Amino acid sequence: MISHLPPPIDLTCRNRAGTNDRPPQRNYTSRENETPQKELQRYWNSLLKLRELDSQKLEEVINQVMPYDLAAVCRDEDKKELMQVVRFDPYHDSIAVKWMDEEGKSIRTIKHRKKRGFSGKWIAYKGTRANANAQIRIKDPLEPVFILEGFHDYLTALLVGINFIVIPFKGYRQLTPKEMDHLKQKMHHKHKYDFVFIPDIDGIDEHTHEKKISREAIRNLMMQLDPLADQIDAWDIHEKFEYTRGHEKVDFSDIFSLAPIESFEDFEGNLQPCAHIVGEHYF
Repeated sequence: MISHLPPPIDLTCRNRAGTNDRPPQRNYTSRENETPQKELQRYWNSLLKLRELDSQKLEEVINQVMPYDLAAVCRDEDKKELMQVVRFDPYHDSIAVKWMDEEGKSIRTIKHRKKRGFSGKWIAYKGTRANANAQIRIKDPLEPVFILEGFHDYLTALLVGINFIVIPFKGYRQLTPKEMDHLKQKMHHKHKYDFVFIPDIDGIDEHTHEKKISREAIRNLMMQLDPLADQIDAWDIHEKFEYTRGHEKVDFSDIFSLAPIESFEDFEGNLQPCAHIVGEHYF
């Protein structure tokens, strides 16, 4: 099936998913997308659902999120959540990801990968505000909440089945009032959250302006989340997961894509991707 709509993006351009030199200010605003919601929904409806793909193409798409054999053992409820936000665009031969607004009612943006696989860059649908809000899922408020960055980490976290706050880019400095209200509503009545930041290791020199912006953003988010926190931790991926140390650039998704498959096995030999990450918080 080929979309009859005009191509909404140019996958040959050199756009980036985030802005490296965003000034120190709040990253959200009340301004809406320039592209009408009806157009975004119409375009999304024109894309192929994952269940419409043949087995070879489906495996290819899932491998862009995490190794297929590992994804296959994830819980059915988490697979369904992934399938709600990922489709395939045959026109661009690319996966497309839907990013919803704070209330989960309207499409904020639809992003594609410039290249097949996750070595490329995210390209947003024309006229959309791709970096306006985070994605939050609290399945069990007594389990740790992982703070991650970017669309790949978002898809991986959905499949793994963890609690998360996924910010759209590394300079995201402030959760919106609606996002904070959502966290308060989901919080256990007797216990505050355990927050775990997992910042990307991007190979950028520590003294660069981009690195400074990233550190400031993490500090600001920590301060904002502190009233809701029992504890706040930050992981160094290289230190926490030895098998990632030979790679200069790693993020949350690499914890799963780089690991030997047997590292996810429990004592009975069953693959447990969720326990692999949540267990590290407690031990």
